[in-house]
Amino acid sequence: MSVAIVGAGVSGLYTASLIKDYDIEVFELKRDVGLIEKCSGLISTETMLRLKVPHELIDGIYKRILIVLGKKVIEFESNDPLAVRVLRSKYEKYLMKRVLDLGHRLLFKTRVLKVDKAGYVKFYVNGCIKERKYDYIVIANGWSSQFVKNLGLAPIKETLYGVQVFAQQARRIAEDTITTLHGFLDDGWGWVIPTSNGVLVGVACRYTPLAILEAFINKLRKMNIVSSIKSRPFGGVIVRGYPKSLVINNIAAIGDSVSMVKSFTGGGLYSISIAGKELSRALSNGNLIEYEHKLTNLKRFLKSQYIATKLLLSSRKMLLKELIHVLGNKKAKITAHDYDNHLKALLKLIFS
Repeated sequence: MSVAIVGAGVSGLYTASLIKDYDIEVFELKRDVGLIEKCSGLISTETMLRLKVPHELIDGIYKRILIVLGKKVIEFESNDPLAVRVLRSKYEKYLMKRVLDLGHRLLFKTRVLKVDKAGYVKFYVNGCIKERKYDYIVIANGWSSQFVKNLGLAPIKETLYGVQVFAQQARRIAEDTITTLHGFLDDGWGWVIPTSNGVLVGVACRYTPLAILEAFINKLRKMNIVSSIKSRPFGGVIVRGYPKSLVINNIAAIGDSVSMVKSFTGGGLYSISIAGKELSRALSNGNLIEYEHKLTNLKRFLKSQYIATKLLLSSRKMLLKELIHVLGNKKAKITAHDYDNHLKALLKLIFS
């Protein structure tokens, strides 16, 4: 049986790495995987275990999360690690090796032009247009995918821009604490994350991300949190939304292409860690409808996260601001599971 996977990001590579028996070809537009870091790389320890991220690809372990708005702070903490920071580019390299060791093929510098419901993939490589038929096709080519729309699998989707830099800390800050700052943007936030490579400072916003990042860094300088900048800006698109349908005929979609994200933070690796296993199992069983059914609860969960996020951030974050005002300076004990379920973590804070 043959499988085409469109996209060699984490979702495509992780799925391919779990399939042993089929002949798999992974299409990738770029010349290699892991060329740039695109996100903060924060995942729960539960997600880390599902993805089997090697310890050497972790450069931060966190037990505490602060949400700051003005002088109000709410705090989530645990006696055990809640989250880690994955070196995502290196993790993609790690997954690529696993995929190649299984005998699968990666087709770099190859642009997929069309995915047909009948199972054909048309692509452009080395100056030529080619077409091949596959038994199964997986769409895993990220947030900008037009294929899901053309196939009738378009999700609910909104986008923001995320940009960040590594900075030198001006004073010592807790190495096990993630800090997010709200209130200075109507629809966005900033973050300060200690890592082994310095302090990761970034913003998520709709417009002019570089200008807002510069203003945010100046704010942190005045607060004596960071001093000099250690890297060039890097980042990518942050998706909010949720999937509606995942399968049509013998074609399935996964990851940002169908908005498999936690909308409040834009994190996608949590969903991939669940969906990748179910998709690989469904492919091995030759039954993609099984994948759609197995992800029913995940789709409902992601939809509820999206709706809650929209409510919290509507009218210039009025509800979020009111919650932080009422709950300001409260603490709650949470678990790694709560890190992925924002609503459950918030309820623990309210009733703590």
